[in-house]
Amino acid sequence: MNNVLKEIERIKSSEKILFKLDKNKKYKITLCYPDTYTTGMPNLGIQYFFKEINTRNDFFAGRCYLPNKKVWKKIVECNLPLYDWDSLEELKNSDILSFTVSFEDEFVNIVRMLKFAGINPIASERKEKGPLIIAGGPCSSYNPEPFSKFIDAFVIGEGETMIHKLLDIYKNSEDKKSFLRNIDVLESVYVPSFYDFEFEGKRIKKIIINGKENVYRNYVKNLDKSPICSTIINKKSQYKEEVFSIEVSRGCRMHCRFCYIGNHFRKQRVLSLNKIKELINEGKKYTKNIKLFYEVLPPKYYSDLFKVLLDFVKKDDIKLKLGSFRVEYLNSNIVNVVAMGNQDKIIIAPETSEGKLRNFINKGQMSDEKVKNAVKLCLEKSIKNFGLYLMVGIPTETKKDIDSLINLIIDVFNIIKDRNKKGILEVHINAYFPKPLTPLQLERNISQKEAIGKIEYIQSKIKIRLNSEDFKRVHFKTIVYDEISYSQPILTRGDRRLGNVLLDVCKLTYPYTNKTPTPEIWDYALRKNRLEAKYYYRERDSTEIMPWHIIKNNTSKTYFMRERERAYKGQLTDPCHHSSCDVCKSCLDVNQLMKIVIVCPPLKAPIKSWRYCPYHNWKFSFSTGDHGYSGVNMPICLIASFLRKKGINVDILDAFFEDISIEDTIEKISKYSIIGITVHSNVNLTDIKKIIKKLRSLRKNHKIVLGGHYPSYFPEKCINELDADFVIRGEGEESMFELIQCLQEGFDLTKVKGLTFKQKGRIFSNEPREKINNLDSLPFMARDYIQKELELKFVPAISSSRGCDYSGCSFCDIASFQKTSIGPVWRGRSAKNIVDEIEYITKKWKFNKFKFVDPNFVGGKNGRKRAYKIADEIIKRGLKVRYMFDTRVDEINKKLFKKLYKSGLRMVYLGVESCIQRQLDYFNKNTTLQSNKKAIKTLRETGIIPLFGIIVFEPTTTLEEIRKNFDYFISKGGFNIYRFVRGIIPRFGTPMMDMFEKQGILIKSYPDYKYKFENKEVRVLFNKSDIYAQNVFLIEKKYKEKILKKISKEINRPFFLHLERFLKQKTIEHFELLLKEFEINKDVSPQLIDKMIKNFSKEIETEFKTKLENAKI
Repeated sequence: MNNVLKEIERIKSSEKILFKLDKNKKYKITLCYPDTYTTGMPNLGIQYFFKEINTRNDFFAGRCYLPNKKVWKKIVECNLPLYDWDSLEELKNSDILSFTVSFEDEFVNIVRMLKFAGINPIASERKEKGPLIIAGGPCSSYNPEPFSKFIDAFVIGEGETMIHKLLDIYKNSEDKKSFLRNIDVLESVYVPSFYDFEFEGKRIKKIIINGKENVYRNYVKNLDKSPICSTIINKKSQYKEEVFSIEVSRGCRMHCRFCYIGNHFRKQRVLSLNKIKELINEGKKYTKNIKLFYEVLPPKYYSDLFKVLLDFVKKDDIKLKLGSFRVEYLNSNIVNVVAMGNQDKIIIAPETSEGKLRNFINKGQMSDEKVKNAVKLCLEKSIKNFGLYLMVGIPTETKKDIDSLINLIIDVFNIIKDRNKKGILEVHINAYFPKPLTPLQLERNISQKEAIGKIEYIQSKIKIRLNSEDFKRVHFKTIVYDEISYSQPILTRGDRRLGNVLLDVCKLTYPYTNKTPTPEIWDYALRKNRLEAKYYYRERDSTEIMPWHIIKNNTSKTYFMRERERAYKGQLTDPCHHSSCDVCKSCLDVNQLMKIVIVCPPLKAPIKSWRYCPYHNWKFSFSTGDHGYSGVNMPICLIASFLRKKGINVDILDAFFEDISIEDTIEKISKYSIIGITVHSNVNLTDIKKIIKKLRSLRKNHKIVLGGHYPSYFPEKCINELDADFVIRGEGEESMFELIQCLQEGFDLTKVKGLTFKQKGRIFSNEPREKINNLDSLPFMARDYIQKELELKFVPAISSSRGCDYSGCSFCDIASFQKTSIGPVWRGRSAKNIVDEIEYITKKWKFNKFKFVDPNFVGGKNGRKRAYKIADEIIKRGLKVRYMFDTRVDEINKKLFKKLYKSGLRMVYLGVESCIQRQLDYFNKNTTLQSNKKAIKTLRETGIIPLFGIIVFEPTTTLEEIRKNFDYFISKGGFNIYRFVRGIIPRFGTPMMDMFEKQGILIKSYPDYKYKFENKEVRVLFNKSDIYAQNVFLIEKKYKEKILKKISKEINRPFFLHLERFLKQKTIEHFELLLKEFEINKDVSPQLIDKMIKNFSKEIETEFKTKLENAKI
């Protein structure tokens, strides 16, 4: 037997294993603790699984601990491997190694143990060789990423109910690869190899998921079914005596904002008192030292438990070992039990100074007075020693707070001194560091140097205020000087890039060298891997993708963000009472959690005219060399980005952009609990009604929220006729956020401004929402579809303003929509904020062309000043971009547009509408023919291409006016068949629609918008040209899509220009012939016109086909 095995046997010689151990099993799993035996042996998780697995007839479970430095030396000198401590076989011969990981400093120890076991530590390089490596424990459950490079699978949460499932799957799997696929169906298993992290700079850009979307922490509902207690006893542990330990409870209801346990396992579970009696009776067979582990216990249970303990203390003379106490629950009976149980020290955890800091962490219920009274009570019962758990570095901490903490320490010591001349006060004081999956997970971590400075300041001040003898009785215990104090904040919130750092730290420290992992070694390893400590110490942004993004503990991100806000406001949150509340979600099962999606629905209704399909509006022009503005629905992307900034996980589905069916849309969104649907107009109401009806049939508890223009005008109609639950009127960001909070956290719906909803058969409409005046406060638009835009070479959109300062056009519903909220009509983002987004888009995705999708980009007097600033900012930053926007003709100013041209403006969409003054007045444009002419001339003189908004067909139009407009727009180069023959669209909520309804002009509103014409010939021409445009549109759509599928360098700008010129010329020729027929012959034959249209359409399709064939497309 070699020296290592002898040392193992020496340590184990005093062990008492409290069950029978049978090594003759088919499979072997080794339970590894990445710390020394002294620390690891008492771990109740290891002890539980050690016994539980060995009850099986197919698996033997052994143990392995990190060698101490003495043993490491022997291993290195003799080139010896690591062993399973119970089978005494080499570790690499086990089928499975299972690591329990409790603290971050153990990460590098995992690498050491694997290396010296002769196992490749890198999971991706192990393939089928060697044992399967799995991990569990606290660190695995809140952020497994820093050491995921070495682990095949993680168990997230409590493992008792998972272990047998894993072992059964293992023995029924053909190989490691199939095992990992098989266990991925378990909701609490995380397989790192099924997830790739893409980084941009230092931050995570996206997670590529090849496994399940989310991993949910597992928890045991009934502790009595799998009680955790000692299965091994040995005095050679950190306790230095034989101790029988019992886990009394799990979870904590106190809402401490820094604590992982209280936020990850808020559901409090306790052993029944009968089970505790049973376990104490079992433990006292081996020792009188009984140690109880618990979090904060329910008040009634506290009292009952200590009655049970009192009986054992009196009758059996057992010695109790208890943890820290909440002073609120300490009373004379409890303290009496502690004293009788021979425990001479009580630990209290006030954490920080009284007032705002204690409120910040949500321990404000614990006043300094209560702490001091608790100490006095314990001293009366002959408990002479005390401990205080304290932290420094909590956000918002000031010198005044530190001084207040010093006063508390002094006051507590003086109370001890006055009543006991030998009493000791232990001050356990360390730096606060943020934990994942807690309300404070985003906070900055103070540096090791800052922490040392604060603690040394406290020590020095106390030393000054106490005499030398008294100061000796105040024992400071801290790890701020230790290496772990530097590396822990890095590893706690680290990502998987730290795997290489851990490998390098391992190589640079013992047992390879005599060095320990100092801050200098960590910095060297970080720099070598192009990382730095300050990146991990920094405050996080709420919109960032966190390394632990896949891990869910059921607690909603909304709750975390709300609790963070309450912390900064100094507000307290009451302890959880575990009733049927729905606030933090911690107690909910996975299938009870609310998932949210915002949807732009498909447009699949039987629309007979191309005029109401937005497809043709996707295109700028073939002449740009791009395929046009993508048409991604901007409102849903803006709302999603706002919600994400607020900490709400929300998905986006633009079914129109994706061009998917109603059925596919329903299938995609049916899994969500809250479904927001945008409804711009009444064009697709039939589709939306069908979607909602099908969703209701699938699941009754979907929450359907409608928003957009049409629901804002007719909220009650949408609730009654479309069966929506809620309607958000006006701008949706803040109302949607507050509504989600209400649904998730049980708040009062009547407090949500801009909301209409139905409750108990009655419809309520809350007061209007104020508009968002400071648009710079909003995050940039979500770009979920950016990759598809890149692939299709579409031009992305940017929203720089909201509303229109004129708001008088009778056909436009912008003004009507703006009136549904309170505040100014036009609001613009600042030049800096806009250009920040432009620069972000150009640098991140390499776009150099985009479109501002504002109703009126320039926006009046204030807007003109802003436009100058935008141009100056683009020029100043040297951004080489091209862009376009929409504006009114009376906003065109030569000086301004010269500057805009210099900054990259190349196209402007002008609301010219008509060359007939009567029509401009009919539309209430407040423009003239002269202003139209001047605007077009100015743009062309500055090198900017004008695109024309055209409205020729309206109820009072004459053939003469059509001719004049036709000739005019041809002469100006602005003719477009789609715009020219589209006609006025009377939208709901507009003065035009009101007039049409009042005068009886409207024949049919949805979906074809038919209305009466005063002139019969104009009506027929309108209807026939509609059919012609429909045919041209379908032909163009067909061949454009064919081009997009075969896009290449050969399909270049000249080819697009050629296609556009051809189509434009042909449609001009064809419309000229149609118009002449009506001008010459007032009783033109409809059959003749139909025949002409058929021939025209055939001619265009034949020419298109020939041109594409010649281009080999």
